[in-house]
Order: sequence, then structure tokens, then C-alpha cells
Amino acid sequence: MKLKIIKGIECYNPEVLESYSNFPDYGFDESAGNSEGNFWVKSRNRVFKKLLILESQHYKEANFLEIGCNNGEFISNILDIKQLKITASEIYLKGLLLAKARMPNIRFIQLDITNSFFKNDSFEIIAAFDVLEHIKKDSKALSNIKKLLRADGKLILSVPQHKFLWGRLDELVKHQRRYTRTDLKDKLEKAGFEVEYITSFVFSLFPFMLASRLLSLRTKRTKAHRLNKNEFKSSIKFPIILNYIFDKIMKIDEFLISKKISLPFGGTLICIAKKNYP
Repeated sequence: MKLKIIKGIECYNPEVLESYSNFPDYGFDESAGNSEGNFWVKSRNRVFKKLLILESQHYKEANFLEIGCNNGEFISNILDIKQLKITASEIYLKGLLLAKARMPNIRFIQLDITNSFFKNDSFEIIAAFDVLEHIKKDSKALSNIKKLLRADGKLILSVPQHKFLWGRLDELVKHQRRYTRTDLKDKLEKAGFEVEYITSFVFSLFPFMLASRLLSLRTKRTKAHRLNKNEFKSSIKFPIILNYIFDKIMKIDEFLISKKISLPFGGTLICIAKKNYP
């Protein structure tokens, strides 16, 4: 597909620009500016930033690509990492327009990672945070990510963990799957990566998360649901006091992960993998 400029955005796969088949269009609006109302978003941004800082220290300057940047929430948190030359991609137009409006000086592009377009060896670090689970051809996506990394380049990745945690929110945001640790490692290795570090996340709050998902399953059995904007909004918004308490508890996870300790269970898997070359 030939490059097109649409509303000021470089679009490499415009045929899927407004399909919203893997993520609801209202999700971009509801996620925008929600970091203060969701402890998980705040904590994940802090964790991912810390890991990115640790990895970027190996470079005087590093070309960095975030795949699936949504509305640019994470990118807005890393603008002070001076050695990064940032590119951020999203498959759908709404997220890109929201992100570009917030950060007009950042290069935002439209990209379907299952249909790679860049020349090979373009980036030292690539991140894909909670993206693979939306993609039917996740193995193809990983293979294309490998092509975009330079020799010994790094991938920082997160996906939802534990198939038994499948719940209403997975359906609302159009997940294809949840992963086991073995699933993720196998797919990364088959795509040509060496896993350097893997850990669970949302370890400290796992009992609460498990109880919440069990309640979600019970509600699903007793009440018919339709996928809707209001339900999505209520799923990601927490009362102020509860949000504050959970945010403080998540600092336990953040500290342990910053020391590269591998946590045994949690709602999310985080992985750092190195490209095997060639």
C-alpha cells in the first residue's frame, strides 16, 4: 500500500484506518485523560517508563517506536528521555488525531503491524503495550517487529495474562486472547527473539482482580449485556479513594520490577526480549 497523508497523518495501511475491528472507537475517547482515574494506567506508565529508561541507557541516541500508542498517553510520559528519537504508531485514526493534538511535534503514523512497511533495522527499541492480544495474527506481528529492530535491538512487551481471568472487559475492548507465560515465550522464540526478562504485573492486587473477574462472570450469567460505551467507561473508572489506595499498593510491583525480579502471577505479563541476529 502506498503512503497517504490523511488529516496530517502518515498512513501506511489506510484500508483499515477507520475499521475499528480490533478496538472500539469510543475506547479512544474514554481512555483519553483517564490516567488520573485509573490506578492501573498510572502504574503501568511508571513501570514501562522505568524499563525504557533502563534499556535506553545503552545508547547515546535510540530510535524508539511504540506500536499501538492509543491516544498517546504513554508517549506523553517519556518526552523527557532525551536520547530517544520517538515514533508512535496506531492502526486507527481516532487515537492518532487525539495523540497528535496533544503532541504536535511527535511523529505519529498509522500502521498495521501485520503488514510491515519500514525498511529493516530501523529501531533500537520497540514497545507494544497491551497490543498483541487485539491482533488475530500475533505471530505475524512479532515477526514484523523483529524485522524493524536493529541487530540486538530490544522489544518491551506487555499482554494480559491467565486465560481463566477472561472477563467482560476483555470482550469490551475486543481481545482475541489472554496469554500464559509459556505461550508468550514460545511465540517470541519462534519469531526470533531471546527472552531476557519476563514477569507478571498486578501481582500485589491479584486477589482483588481475581474476585472482580469472578463477579464479572457471575453477572454475565445472570444478565444479558450489550457492548456499549457506558459499560466500558464504568469498567475503567474507580472511586477516588479506592483508586488512591490501589495506586499506592501498586508501588510494590513497580519496585520489584525495577529490580528485575520476576513476579510469579498477576493480571499482566511484561517481557523484555532481544532480537536474535540474523
